[in-house]
Amino acid sequence: MLSIFRLHGPRCSGKKPKHDRTYRRCSCPIHVEGKCGDRFLRKSLHTSTWQRAQKQVAEAEARGSWDPLPEEVPAQLITIVEAKERFLKDAESGRRLGESTLRKYRLMLRHLEEFAAKQGFLHLKQLDGEALREFRDSWKLSPRTALKKLERGCATSKWRLGDLLFLIGIGGSLAAPPLPHHRTCGSASGGSAG
Repeated sequence: MLSIFRLHGPRCSGKKPKHDRTYRRCSCPIHVEGKCGDRFLRKSLHTSTWQRAQKQVAEAEARGSWDPLPEEVPAQLITIVEAKERFLKDAESGRRLGESTLRKYRLMLRHLEEFAAKQGFLHLKQLDGEALREFRDSWKLSPRTALKKLERGCATSKWRLGDLLFLIGIGGSLAAPPLPHHRTCGSASGGSAG
């Protein structure tokens, strides 16, 4: 258990002795003392703000250690080509999909790859919602017809469009819980596409 206190100095506005741990109404530096994890601490928190000191102590107690967390290693960026290959490999080997469905997936992913190359996108992280809308609008079909074709492809393979885009790493996680398949294939909001 860690406890915080002010270590009063000669310029203390409350004129308190150095080791008076009960007085808080001054701006003297705050220190911490106690056991955190397997270490005993007695050190300055380098702040005179009580709320900031409480936050530091709460974070350390939650971690179970006074030591800061190591720097997070950035995730390796996945290229669009690599994601396409992974998705098709999984679709061809593990999911028993029909050849017509695989042909549709290959066609859609080839168009997506060409679109990304024209736009200068290299990594999946670059394909956000706006880029995907531009991709859909670039199809020679009307956007509504293109969406219906994608939805039909999803329905054939019993996939929702959002699941397909999620699997290839586009669009992040689905915000809404899965809807009954008979109502819609690609809409996460519950409405129909038509």
